[in-house]
Amino acid sequence: MVRKYLLTTGETTTKIEDYIIDLFRLYLTIYPGDIPYRETLGVNFNLAGTLKDELPSKLEIEVNSLIDRIKDKVGNATIEIESLKLIDEGQAELVLKVNQKVSDNIIISL
Repeated sequence: MVRKYLLTTGETTTKIEDYIIDLFRLYLTIYPGDIPYRETLGVNFNLAGTLKDELPSKLEIEVNSLIDRIKDKVGNATIEIESLKLIDEGQAELVLKVNQKVSDNIIISL
């Protein structure tokens, strides 16, 4: 039996990698509590009071925390940060590696 995953675009895929990358994008675009009865969906990076020099390492900790949350939901997939760059104080650029698939750039609003 082939397992299908529903993407935020309304399309389906049989590739867990595409689903995880799409799920990651979804988490980054909503805040916890935005969707009723789904309070654990979404992310709110707590970066207030973080010094500019400490921002990249703090952001990496927050992204790794989100990776752990998603791993708990999807099971045995390898999810890693391929690259994480601070664009400015309000945005970062993230590239994930899920199993062997590398995502496109994911923009994170801080």
